Amino acid sequence: LLGAAFLLMEVYAINRLALLFGTTWLVSAITIGLVLTLIVLANLTVAIAPRIPYAVSYLALFASLVASFSLNPDLVLGRPVMIQYLYGLAVLSPVYFAGIIFARSFRLSTVAGTALGANILGSALGGWLEYSTMALGIRSMLLVTAALYLGSAVSLWLDRRKVPDSAAVVPTAD
Repeated sequence: LLGAAFLLMEVYAINRLALLFGTTWLVSAITIGLVLTLIVLANLTVAIAPRIPYAVSYLALFASLVASFSLNPDLVLGRPVMIQYLYGLAVLSPVYFAGIIFARSFRLSTVAGTALGANILGSALGGWLEYSTMALGIRSMLLVTAALYLGSAVSLWLDRRKVPDSAAVVPTAD
């Protein structure tokens, strides 16, 4: 679910930024650059503070999704490029919080290959769900993204009820 939502979030951001910068390679470069920056920051955050509560991360994720949904590209049209980049960062801010959730979950995974495979399978699902925009519209893609993130929160909550935090196995480097 995290992989599917992540892919939809990235496609949504490319669409929003295309309204500002045009549909050129520049939009993809800006979006991918911002996404990679946010993923690195999320990983650094988890490395520094590995026990950030999932509830805090999910609340911040949903708040940033609401903010991203509310931000209209008209707000920054004709403004300096730096303001437009900051808009792109705000639109993509859910990636940071989702990255924290993924990094923390991946860190607790006992079988990294299975966890990574599930995330990639989720990305394929997200690619398939992207076609729903033809019927629902680009902006509604963020609502589908929010539903996927909600599903991941529920799944995590159900899974964590079976295994308490103190019993979680944290893999160590060999």
